[in-house]
Amino acid sequence: MNDGARLSPAHALMGLGVGHTVWGLVAYHHQLAGIVRDLPGAVGDGIFDKAHSRDARASAFWFLSIGPLLAFLGGSGETASETRG
Repeated sequence: MNDGARLSPAHALMGLGVGHTVWGLVAYHHQLAGIVRDLPGAVGDGIFDKAHSRDARASAFWFLSIGPLLAFLGGSGETASETRG
């Protein structure tokens, strides 16, 4: 039903997810190097492993975990709208 003139909510959500991920890669590039270098256990869980659970590494991890989730939800919404219409 989308004639191309308007951005669908699903595409907007996918774009938000991509933008969120790109911005996170730019903003947290120093922390990402440390996370990759120290895998596994690079970000603590805050309960059992407290190392890096409340610093910039944890912020980078949680910020970047949202981007793929948003893109997935947008893709799911697009697929659902295609099957309905």
